[in-house]
Amino acid sequence: MSGWLIIYFGFFFIMIIHEIGHALAAKAVGIRFSQIILGFPTIFKFKLGKIPVKIGLVPFIGGILFEDESYEQHPWYHRLFTISAGPLSNLFFTLFLSLIVGGPQAVIMVLELTYLMVVGIPAAITTASTNTPTADMANTFTTLISQNGLMTIFPIIMILNIAVFALNILPIPVLDGGKIILLFAEAVFGKKIKSFTNVLTIISFVAILLYSVLLIIKEVVFLVR
Repeated sequence: MSGWLIIYFGFFFIMIIHEIGHALAAKAVGIRFSQIILGFPTIFKFKLGKIPVKIGLVPFIGGILFEDESYEQHPWYHRLFTISAGPLSNLFFTLFLSLIVGGPQAVIMVLELTYLMVVGIPAAITTASTNTPTADMANTFTTLISQNGLMTIFPIIMILNIAVFALNILPIPVLDGGKIILLFAEAVFGKKIKSFTNVLTIISFVAILLYSVLLIIKEVVFLVR
């Protein structure tokens, strides 16, 4: 299978893990949601129980549509748990899979790679070089997993999961990391901060569409060269 096809279908798999994390957490604390979106534009849809699920052509944007009244009436820590569950699902899945296919050494490398991606994000778009500590570590990780006789798809899926986690915890309102920061702000200042956060979300939305695609493609492009 072409490396780009692995990445394309891998993103759908990663989105499923991410959104299932949100959905299970929401169910656990009683936050209601009306639909699950996996990609855009919608090309087909089905129902998972009573919840509509929309599948889109481009797997970069997805989400859980919470019912506003249900979401807002819950305390901030319920919402924090629900929002955090998405990116944490990506990270924990990768740690679990790396332990199964690569052992403790692979788990340590996943943690190191996660750290490198998180701290390296600010420079990721401003440089065209793939000779970075992140790329070197990802290459070493791929070699380790491949030595165990596994297909290249496994390290690619794991690295994409880490990239999605690192991207999602950025402190930008439209992303999970930004929502987490704003929930902590709400805990300190109260819900009067809500109108300010709505403006920030709208401003950041367009910018993050381009930023997310460029960042993730850049982090994994060396895998398919």
